[in-house]
Amino acid sequence: IMPERAPTLIERKAMGGLEATNGFQAQAAYLISVLPAALADVTFEGFIYEGFDDIELRYFSPGSEIGRVLDRAQVKSGHLSTGDIKAVVNAFVNGSKHNPAAYRRFILCVDTFPTDIRPLSKHLDRISRARPAYLPFPGLLDASEQALAEELNLKFGGDVGSIAGRLVLIEQRLTDRETNVARMRQEIEACLSADVAGKRATPLFEALEGMIAGNLGQFVSRQQIEAVLSEAGGVVLEANIPTVFVVSDAKAELRPSVVPLDATAFSGQGESRYPAAAQWEADLQAPIRRIASWAKSLSKSTIAIEGLYRLSTAFCLGHGLRSVNGIDLS
Repeated sequence: IMPERAPTLIERKAMGGLEATNGFQAQAAYLISVLPAALADVTFEGFIYEGFDDIELRYFSPGSEIGRVLDRAQVKSGHLSTGDIKAVVNAFVNGSKHNPAAYRRFILCVDTFPTDIRPLSKHLDRISRARPAYLPFPGLLDASEQALAEELNLKFGGDVGSIAGRLVLIEQRLTDRETNVARMRQEIEACLSADVAGKRATPLFEALEGMIAGNLGQFVSRQQIEAVLSEAGGVVLEANIPTVFVVSDAKAELRPSVVPLDATAFSGQGESRYPAAAQWEADLQAPIRRIASWAKSLSKSTIAIEGLYRLSTAFCLGHGLRSVNGIDLS
């Protein structure tokens, strides 16, 4: 059996959005609806529309070797069969196999799922919502996670269960313009604590649509999005000091306004109480250097540090951020 080849940007599938506008309204509406939540996340850097998939949102991730991860989304309108859903989900699996470190989440948004898929989407959502509540209890969800993976494999074949923890299935009708504009306003108010005046809502929605349509296949930065929000909608985001939250306990819950630094292996707990020098370099000092480079790229000279951590981790933070890169810590 020939192995499935890695996707490329010059395949017909990847060129689809550049060659046709069918589905643009739904795809743009979905992207506009998720941008406020993305902008509330300090690690969000921008998006590409019609790259390897319909939509890919890019985030800074200090724990990743490349320092970045993607949320990959497919948005489909109209009637879809179970076979259509299976094709999309297996394309996600193929992307994960060829680029395992690149993707944080795989999202499929449709008007309505086939009746045999709807229970599965509810199972995914139920377990996803439950995970934060059960973080303090290692292993409690293992049976549920295994059952979900087996259900995915049975329904879609292949190895779809391997992305069970990263797969999101959403039902959302995106064909009504008034509803899409209202949803945008609601998300901006909920995520950014800002209000868009009624008379500015439709012009802002159209400006965001124009930004998306005018940048097919190109990266659109956070700064470009914020400029459109400000000019067309009067929404101005505050420039806050970035906050790094040092995670020393796997049970810690994170808010989206912080940059997570995973220091659980260096917290003196568990089996690896005294990691080897190579692990300190790869899993702590290298991520700290990525944070420093990221902060400097944003012209940030001060970083706030939160969380509980050992003195040895504090030395690494001070050395990697302040001593070497001149970044003030608060």
